[in-house]
Amino acid sequence: MRDPVNVFYYPDYRPEFDTLKKALLFFDEIHFMDRPALMFQPEQFGTIGSNSPLRRYEEVFRNEGVQFFVHEATLSGEISDDLRAQIDADINDINFLRAYQEGLASD
Repeated sequence: MRDPVNVFYYPDYRPEFDTLKKALLFFDEIHFMDRPALMFQPEQFGTIGSNSPLRRYEEVFRNEGVQFFVHEATLSGEISDDLRAQIDADINDINFLRAYQEGLASD
């Protein structure tokens, strides 16, 4: 039997309501992150940074004893060549993609 997971790190800045309800029931700590502003080749596309809508509830949850955190995005600006190379390598690696998909299916 595996050890219970007590911390939930959600990889998006805005979870579905049902996901949030389940996380509140099952985890001792819940962590979210603001959406970063990133550019992939400035002439082509990027993401617009945004604070998580959960920020307004963070203090209320913690005042009620729920360990609830919203973290600032750590990346911002144009993607560096090194990071872009890592992303490209992962996307083009069939073993990485299979492991990622298996992880999503089993979670």
